Amino acid sequence: MIARRQFPAQRKVLHWAYWITFFPLRMVLYPYLVVHLYYALAVPGVPWYERFVAVLCQAILCGFNGMVLTASLRRRFNTNRSQAFSMLQGFCTTDLSFVQEHKKHDVYITADTTAS
Repeated sequence: MIARRQFPAQRKVLHWAYWITFFPLRMVLYPYLVVHLYYALAVPGVPWYERFVAVLCQAILCGFNGMVLTASLRRRFNTNRSQAFSMLQGFCTTDLSFVQEHKKHDVYITADTTAS
């Protein structure tokens, strides 16, 4: 991520390299290391607290990587949704500002199906 900021000319290549390595390392290898450390440190002479700290740190790292992935996907989804909405606004002849206003205040209009 730092390299993308330091070398803006290679940003696209570094972006792809980041995501290509993200999944094998952070979503496969790091979770595997949680299990591996648990069993590798289960030998006589290794105190339980060292094993606990090593496994806990690796598990926290996995959780952090999950949060990074979730944040990246949310940012990408929200960006694409707002771009699609602005494109829709440009193509429509009607004013869609009322939709944005209702969305901003979380107001939803629903049909009353219980009325006879």
